[in-house]
Amino acid sequence: MSQLAPRVIDIGVAGSPTTILATVYCRRWKVRESLVKADGTTANTPQGFSVQPADNSSNANKSSPTYGPPVYRAAASTTNEPGNFPEYNYPESDDASFHGPLGSPVAKGPDVLLGVGVTVAQPLGKFASLTATATTLEVIEEF
Repeated sequence: MSQLAPRVIDIGVAGSPTTILATVYCRRWKVRESLVKADGTTANTPQGFSVQPADNSSNANKSSPTYGPPVYRAAASTTNEPGNFPEYNYPESDDASFHGPLGSPVAKGPDVLLGVGVTVAQPLGKFASLTATATTLEVIEEF
């Protein structure tokens, strides 16, 4: 499996989530807090983040996906060491290419025909800082 270089994206504060879109047909993706902001020079102070993966399991949901409650809340690193930054992998164990004709790894099985994972420009999910201070994530897409 190959992956793109991480994209660094500034996300909103708690209660103001940021939607992040796929840039490739990806089988998996992961996010973790970044040491620097999206400008590449300003330091980022980790705040922790929440994740609401998109449900892209139907044609209607591809353009306007539904979102459940946050499935993951990562507390901020207390050491500011990259190895201690929280990380979220999606899907957590299964390969998204096994699921759903429209890319939903949530469907969980071949009974929903064939699929190749999340498609380009589909939302990966909504992401927000756990505090009133914005934070920055690295987004890594695997294809």
